[in-house]
Order: sequence, then structure tokens, then C-alpha cells
Amino acid sequence: MLFSKTLECPGDSKSVTEMLKSTGYYRSRWKDLDPRASVDVNVSGKQIRVTSSLDIPEATVSAISNMLNSGIQVRVVEIWDLDENGNATKGSISAALTGVPAKASATLKATPGQGEPPTTVFRLHGDVTCTVPLIGTGLERAVVKRLDQALAHETTVIKEFLTS
Repeated sequence: MLFSKTLECPGDSKSVTEMLKSTGYYRSRWKDLDPRASVDVNVSGKQIRVTSSLDIPEATVSAISNMLNSGIQVRVVEIWDLDENGNATKGSISAALTGVPAKASATLKATPGQGEPPTTVFRLHGDVTCTVPLIGTGLERAVVKRLDQALAHETTVIKEFLTS
């Protein structure tokens, strides 16, 4: 199932790029799902590569967990390309669920917002795929529907991180 979402957050390109290089930011992002999430941030050349592994408990994903009888491990890989000024401008994110035939991926674009104070606008265009017979399409719809809630949470995490 295809989706397109936009998220505007506080901060100019430089401060947002520094945030994207911070392990602390990703730990804040994931703390409600898995406070012990593994996060690896690698900055090399003109790229930021972030790999996160989360163990999501049964209660969080009860509908799926009832079928699997356990929690789910999610692996998220986020890659940002840096422009000539060292600012994050475009990238990609992918998520895969261990042992579940489901995945999501999106292209990312970060551009300066309009007006004052400075903001950064993130645009996501992606696809959610779940190949579980009979219920896959319903799960895809549920994930896409929850993206608005996830992006609202992401905005809160970004604001807290950039103002701390």
C-alpha cells in the first residue's frame, strides 16, 4: 500500500542534520516501543547510516502477536545523503519485521521550511507490504493509518530533542 506524508519540524537544516547524527535522538524516538533499542549511527563521507533494532512487546502489537505468540523484532535502516554543506537533504528508510512477511520502505526528502523561526520539512513517499494471506491488506491499511500518529509522536520527539 503506497503512502505520502509530510512532517514539519522546528530547526534549520544544520540543527536537524546534527540531530540525525545523534544516537540520543534515535533512542528518544524508540524509547516508547523499546527503551533498550540498539542504535548504530555511522557518519562517513557524505552519508549518515542509522541501523536500529527494536524488540516490540506483545502488548504493543497484540493483533499480530496473537498469531505469532510472541513479540516482534523490527530492524530499521535509515540513510541520509549530505549535500555540499554537510546537511541532510534526501534519504531512505526501511523497516523489516523478523519472522513476519511484512516490510515498509520510503524515500525521504528534507527541505527548509518557510518563515521564522526556521523549520525543516520532511516528505516521505513509500510502500507498506504484508504478504500474510487473508489479512495482509488490512494490516497494510492499519499501518498506513497509524503513520499520522507516528509522525505526531516524531514531531514531539524532535521538538524535545532540539530544545534540550
